[in-house]
Amino acid sequence: MMYFECRKVLDYLLKNRVVFTVRRHRYKVGRDWITDARGNMMADVNITEIGQLYDYNSLAGLYLSNSGFDTVEDWIAEIHKLHRSDSQRPFYLYKVESTKEGSN
Repeated sequence: MMYFECRKVLDYLLKNRVVFTVRRHRYKVGRDWITDARGNMMADVNITEIGQLYDYNSLAGLYLSNSGFDTVEDWIAEIHKLHRSDSQRPFYLYKVESTKEGSN
């Protein structure tokens, strides 16, 4: 299962059926499911690893437009908040897609 601590990103995924997310550790790819803070299953998803992230500027463009954030700076601030460190690079970028309509 994949857990989204940032409610903004979870809500974006549930509404738009796709989101890009940054993780400190590698995550399994393929079919999985996501949960909310209480551990409730929210949706079935397909997870694709985009790759290692060494430069935050690469989050611009398509990734930003499907991240749930308005600016790269907002996204970076959330990454730092959740992971409490900028020094634990590389991070990993994933595309998470809901596998069905109305998954919330």
